[in-house]
Amino acid sequence: MAHLNLKSMFTAGVLTLGLGPATAAPLKILLINTSGPAAFVRTEAINWMNKYITQVLGPQEGWTVVSSGDAVAGVLSSDMQAKFNDDSLAAYNVVVFNNTASIGGAIPDPGERLAFEKWVRTGGGVVAWHGFLDHGDLWPFITDSLLGGTKFTDHSSFNSTGGKNAKVFWDTTRTGDTVQSLRPEYAAIKAGFDDGLAKQGSPDGRLTYPDEWYSFRINPRLASPSDIWGGYSRVPDILYSIDEDTYDVPSAAKMGKDHPLAWAYKLPPLFPGGFQGRFIYTARGHAIGSFDGKSVGAAPNGSDSSDQGLSKTFVRESIRWAAAGKVTSAVRANALTPSLLAAQGHNGVLNVQVNGGRNYEILVYTTLGRIVGRRTGSGFAEYTFPGLARGNLYGVTVKSAGQTFTQRVML
Repeated sequence: MAHLNLKSMFTAGVLTLGLGPATAAPLKILLINTSGPAAFVRTEAINWMNKYITQVLGPQEGWTVVSSGDAVAGVLSSDMQAKFNDDSLAAYNVVVFNNTASIGGAIPDPGERLAFEKWVRTGGGVVAWHGFLDHGDLWPFITDSLLGGTKFTDHSSFNSTGGKNAKVFWDTTRTGDTVQSLRPEYAAIKAGFDDGLAKQGSPDGRLTYPDEWYSFRINPRLASPSDIWGGYSRVPDILYSIDEDTYDVPSAAKMGKDHPLAWAYKLPPLFPGGFQGRFIYTARGHAIGSFDGKSVGAAPNGSDSSDQGLSKTFVRESIRWAAAGKVTSAVRANALTPSLLAAQGHNGVLNVQVNGGRNYEILVYTTLGRIVGRRTGSGFAEYTFPGLARGNLYGVTVKSAGQTFTQRVML
């Protein structure tokens, strides 16, 4: 195993961590196209996006994509069910739910559900759209944790004036009537939205889009008190909202001036000091036309030319954003910082180096929080942790002088 040249990195002022910058680590995606037995299956749209992610986006980005196959209603196939366990999920950065309704019916096994919940709460990323919100309360974790207590109630008509002329605008976070500044982590998603504005030539900063627009039981912006999550806020960052005055909302489904359309947030860690999973959702995506902007199936003809901003670009950048919970970026070091680490793993051996400080503790733990290695020390030093499982993801934490520095390493 190649050892880390800690002194040269420290002199340069930057520690390059084992996984490197977010763009350096190829992602592994689990793509679920199966809805529950009683769900409405949007077959054409699901199959279109399945092919797009597996045959275009994945190869284009260098991602490994494992797909459940064509759209179907029922329980996940046995080989896909086998991936919903602690060991298998640890190898994935992101699980994508491709327009999958009633997902609790597709994954009914309590053990598989628990494994997924643990994986999300230890840094896993989840990306979902449209039908995922129509989950029917079959799986409490989906309702209470991923969706913040809300779910689908009703929608506009895709093929009438009810859904064609809706105007969508960038929102992010809102206090009263004031839209706050864009958070840098959503800049790539915002760039896709701005590209759509440029293509559509919209003078008012709003995109006109057709779709089957969803309404929700609870506004996700107001859905949940923070104390439910032990001090972690459950209120999401709202990315897109929709103007109800620009389309026909079913009378029982009106949400008013504040009608979010896409949102994202980070879940609280499973254990103190652990990693936060990420969830991002958009209500767009009813038909193929929601993705390719062409007249296919129920999609309106020629009215969706700037679709990149709300569909394909959103999918790509959402996957990247969701994966960031399992990708460690470079950490800047300085002589006054007591304990920053760099780590590399290979063939079951983890190599950790610490850049100084006194009386620090190093912990190595699994994605479920089980500690598998512990060292104490001081000053510049290198530590080796052998006998770990190959191909598994581990957390490494250095604690010193009231500070904690953490990263993930895949062996």
